[in-house]
Amino acid sequence: MSSRRRAVPVASVLLAVALAGAVAGAAGPDDAFWVSRFTPGTPRTWIPEADADLRPHPTDMLMWEVTRTPAATEPTAEERQRADDLVARSRAAAERHGWLDFKNAVDAGYELIFADHQHYVHRDYLLDDRVLDPDRPEFVMYYETPRGPKLAGFMYMVDRPDARGPQIGGPLTLWHYHVWPQPVCLFERRYPIGLPDAAGQCAAGAPGGKSPEMMHVWFVEHPEGPFSTSMHLSPELRAQLLEPAPADGDPHCKLPAVVPAGVTLANAPALDYVPAPGTRFRNNWNGTAYDRLTGLEWELKVEGAGCPHCAAERYTWSSGSGNADGTAHLAFLDVLNNTCDGDGRTRCDEPADCKGIGSGFCGFAGAHDWRLPTERELRGLLTSIAPACSAPCLDASMPGAHPSGVHWTSTASPGLRQGARAVFFDGRGVVDGRKTEHAHVRAVRGESVR
Repeated sequence: MSSRRRAVPVASVLLAVALAGAVAGAAGPDDAFWVSRFTPGTPRTWIPEADADLRPHPTDMLMWEVTRTPAATEPTAEERQRADDLVARSRAAAERHGWLDFKNAVDAGYELIFADHQHYVHRDYLLDDRVLDPDRPEFVMYYETPRGPKLAGFMYMVDRPDARGPQIGGPLTLWHYHVWPQPVCLFERRYPIGLPDAAGQCAAGAPGGKSPEMMHVWFVEHPEGPFSTSMHLSPELRAQLLEPAPADGDPHCKLPAVVPAGVTLANAPALDYVPAPGTRFRNNWNGTAYDRLTGLEWELKVEGAGCPHCAAERYTWSSGSGNADGTAHLAFLDVLNNTCDGDGRTRCDEPADCKGIGSGFCGFAGAHDWRLPTERELRGLLTSIAPACSAPCLDASMPGAHPSGVHWTSTASPGLRQGARAVFFDGRGVVDGRKTEHAHVRAVRGESVR
């Protein structure tokens, strides 16, 4: 569906949207809706909503796609036109309001929602009575890239928890909703802002088990269409978020406006710095490095001890239970993911908790999905094994400090409940270590390679 730069008669489209919304919001007894449980990579199976078992799953969050016209139904020419128009007007609004720049969206009032990495909500737009208004999208979706968060699309949500999404594009414009295994704390019965306590009470919001209907509008060429429910973006799609590249040199390696601690004009790249062809790691100058080979983002270490990123620090994998409850998880990763700037001083759940603190981000380098690398990922950092290398056996383009000792992976040892795989950075290879022993750790983020 090509609809990126299309000029449309806005007034007529808004009228069509308004009429469609009025019809959808006033469903009568003869209106039949169909649902299909969304499972990534699995074909849809549409059944009448009245026949579906919509009860919560004991452990998994369920996502149900919903429509008046199942996907097997061919959209009309008018439905195709309205779907194209919505994508085009959404993109135009994003450019008009400057939301391609993440800072502008934050300044406009968008904030990251609880336990999420991509959805930013605007509460005023969420609570108004407008639906499918590109100038007031309830959510904007940003994905982390080597150049910071980049806008991937909008997510629209209906104006009432029990409302139906306007079916403007027939089977093309698919709405969906979430059903949680246990109640979560919802803001105005709409989106999660926390979890209930042991008594089932919410410090903010009210307990609820189902979200209102919502719909994605993607600005990348999503293989499942511009209204795909799937949040997965392949490396190719993520690369689209970085286009077009600025003309003034390689944008990946430009010095940011705010220079991180420890970076000086003596060791920072020039503004027009372009890494040598074939260079594997790119220094992001925010305490992380981007791996051009795998697409992963790595935490960088600094010399010394007594800080989360200090090279001398070592941690346990488990407390002795065999579970992932050692200091590597409950201290190191917890600090990176759940404190302002990941420095361990101020706990946070969302960026609003970090306003005026450091960079203002909740989580190290603005992210809170840091994890221990798998055995394959960590072993992949090694250039060779002893005696063919000089410790540490890492690519010379990897910035930071590199302790040459043994490092924990997230991979448990096969058949050994008290063992986990660990990698020596001095070239001695991979071993099974007792989870209660102390070893170095290095965090990573990105799609897992197993």
